[in-house]
Parts: sequence; structure tokens; C-alpha cells
Amino acid sequence: MIKINVAEIKKQLIGSASYHYELDPEALDLTEDDVSLEGQVVADFTLHNGGELILLDGSLHFSVKGECGRCLKPLVQPLVSTLEERYYPEGTENLPDDAFTYKFDVVDVTDALRESLLLTVPARMLCKPDCKGICPVCGADRNVAPCNCDTRTIDPRLQALEALLEQKLEFRRCFVMAVPKRKMSKARRDSRRANWKLTAPGLVECPQCHEQMRPHHVCPECGYYDGKEVVKTEEE
Repeated sequence: MIKINVAEIKKQLIGSASYHYELDPEALDLTEDDVSLEGQVVADFTLHNGGELILLDGSLHFSVKGECGRCLKPLVQPLVSTLEERYYPEGTENLPDDAFTYKFDVVDVTDALRESLLLTVPARMLCKPDCKGICPVCGADRNVAPCNCDTRTIDPRLQALEALLEQKLEFRRCFVMAVPKRKMSKARRDSRRANWKLTAPGLVECPQCHEQMRPHHVCPECGYYDGKEVVKTEEE
């Protein structure tokens, strides 16, 4: 137990005193069932004269042993607890049930330190914030190597619906049409087609019959090409 006589502090109008302790868990009535500590608990705090009250503020530095809540690896996590309490003279009326009191100018800070320490210990510790944990299926450490196990959990009442969904998906796979590797949008197709246009063919005069004809083609009127009759035409 840590008891401190505050008589000298109360004699001063603005009295205060600072304290430094390096405590074993037993000094704070802590057991392994409460919390597993690594090393000692370092307490730095100050007691202030608050008139009838004694004010306590400071901090606790300690390390907790445990295991990662995801991958179950052992770890030691350093923690800091903030102290801020009030001590009332014993016999003060209308105090909450959990209020701290002192008697005969002696303040026992043990319970306040113990309570602050236990409230700071997290319910679940992690070896690192982004720990991936272990696979619940095969037990592999996913921090070491990725795991391809299916970790989905399905309510047993919905397993029949899952089987029905799988059948539906399998049915759809059988009738799915092939998708082009390079599918072109309608806008791109129409933009390309906008440049399509018809052009009037160029015509020249046939040197034989002087009718209009396509260049480098047999004249459809007289059947001549390059001064020679290639196709015989019916005479009217």
C-alpha cells in the first residue's frame, strides 16, 4: 500500500508535492489473474492542496505481457495511464459510492493507481495495427504468406439458398454469349461511319463513238477499248 502524509501540503495555501515510485505489481495488489506485467510500474504524480480536497494528477508507465488478438503471437506492449483523482475528507456527505477519501491527513493512493492501470489495459492487443491474423480454416499465419482458403461464414439456415444460387449461376454460365475482346462503343462506330460518302465516278469521252465512258474500261456503247473492238455490240 502507498500511503502519503499530506499534513505539510495542507498547511500551505497553494501546497503541492511530487512523488516518484517504481513499484512491483504486489505493491498495487495486482496478481497474474488481474494483469500480467513486464517489469515494474513507474508512477510519477503530484498531490495538491485543494482546500478540503486533495487533488492527484500524474501518470503511470508500465508494460503488459500478452498475445496478439489476431495472430496469437506473444508480445509486450508498453502503456501509459493518466492519473486524475480527488480525495475527500472521510465523513463528507453526499459522496458517490466510488469516491476516494482520506483520514487523519493520510492519503492512500494505492486503489487510485491500481484502478487507473487496469482501466488502461486494452481488452485486445495487437502485435501491429495491420496484423492479418491466422487463417481460421488452415491455421496459417497470413502475415507470413497469403492464404487462399474460403473464410466466408454462412448461416446454416441459408445453406439451402446458397446451393440454389450456385445452380442458378451454373445455368447462366452455360448460356452466356461470348464477349468481344475489343468491344467498340456505338459512339466510336458512328463517328467512323460519319466519314463514309459516295463520290461520282469520273467519265471521259470515248475516242471511237464519242459517248461518255469510264476511264480504262471498255466502252459500253461501241465495245471498243484502246482503238480495238473488244466486245461486239448489237446494231440498232
